[in-house]
Amino acid sequence: MKLHTLIPGRKIGCRTRHVMSVATAAVLAGAICWGCAPSKPVGIGGTLELVDLRPLTGGGKPVSLADLRGSVVLLNFWGPWCPPCRRELPHIAEIYESRHNEAGFKLIAVSCSSPNDPDDIDVLRDNTVTLLKKEHIDMPTYADPGGVTRGAVARAAGFEGYPTTLILDCQGVIRGLWVGYEPGAEKEMGALITRLLKNDSEEKQ
Repeated sequence: MKLHTLIPGRKIGCRTRHVMSVATAAVLAGAICWGCAPSKPVGIGGTLELVDLRPLTGGGKPVSLADLRGSVVLLNFWGPWCPPCRRELPHIAEIYESRHNEAGFKLIAVSCSSPNDPDDIDVLRDNTVTLLKKEHIDMPTYADPGGVTRGAVARAAGFEGYPTTLILDCQGVIRGLWVGYEPGAEKEMGALITRLLKNDSEEKQ
């Protein structure tokens, strides 16, 4: 797993390639489902130029960058086809379940297609629903048509594999970045969320 906050770690994830726009494909061509590799501290302090997500399961509305402003955001990119993503997903769901009603916090879980079904939203939805039911997870998910948001992540911080999780502060600055999954990562995410929410609360007083 790659953790780009204060403490780098190992990365464990899935390899894939995507069929999408030429510009987005250029920055995502190397996205993988991670095995082990060294870390490098990149991405922290950057900002996303855009977010363009569509509801996939569980209802909800489209999500833009403006919708995230003013909130601490956990943005998780995963795929039903990716083993490390499936291991991580219940922990992401636990964060959602425990904190989705917390003021100033949003969790956006973005389900991504496998290399064999690029941009097929119906296949992606079916596979996502199947996995959520199997894991007894009740959490809305979103799609990233054309990989537009992943392209923005790639330009801001690099997009190297699945799962990829970012935590943004209330100003939209990337404060945490995990590539791959390693047990215990969810505790690091939770601690960073708590710290950012506390900082925001203190600034508003």
